[in-house]
Amino acid sequence: MAPLPFGTPAPTLSEDLAFVCSLSKEHLLEFCAAAVSLLRTAAPLPKMYANAAKLLAVEPQAVEHSVHALGFLLQRAATVGAPASRLLEGIDLPLSDELLQSLREFYESAQPELNEIVQRQPSLPQLQRFDWRLQVQLAGRYASPAPMPFVLMRLGVSAPANEPTEHLFQADLPNLRRLSAELEAAVREERSTHSRRIQRRM
Repeated sequence: MAPLPFGTPAPTLSEDLAFVCSLSKEHLLEFCAAAVSLLRTAAPLPKMYANAAKLLAVEPQAVEHSVHALGFLLQRAATVGAPASRLLEGIDLPLSDELLQSLREFYESAQPELNEIVQRQPSLPQLQRFDWRLQVQLAGRYASPAPMPFVLMRLGVSAPANEPTEHLFQADLPNLRRLSAELEAAVREERSTHSRRIQRRM
């Protein structure tokens, strides 16, 4: 079975979904309905979070994070047209059989609305593969007296509505170090508190 192009989930996803495992079937379905409502309107649900938190004797933030995580889970599956049986593919979530079946049934029933939500949002390419190799020209008519190594990189990307494409580019070592520094800065920012707060709302 070929893997689905789900992309990489946020580092906090498993943590945010952990509370879901302790819910009853009825509360899970209510959380799922709230997640779809959040995706549809993009409006916060503070009253729902507060009421559910009081009923379940937890902090409202735990409810909010769980609803946002479920929203991501449902939207992620709808974006790639995943069947209900592969809803949790790539995510470690120890749900009971009853909760897993309820989650899958909810996803199936909500698919028409989820598809409408997905179609309203921009589709961004996702990285599927990354290959690289180091090249050094040692001899040749136009070879430099001092060998200049460079790295050739190939990125394979795909988008839900398009065929997979490949992009080739090369960089010498100074520019590769600069690229590495920029990527490391992006990773640090992605792990920041501000970034995690935004990810929970996407």
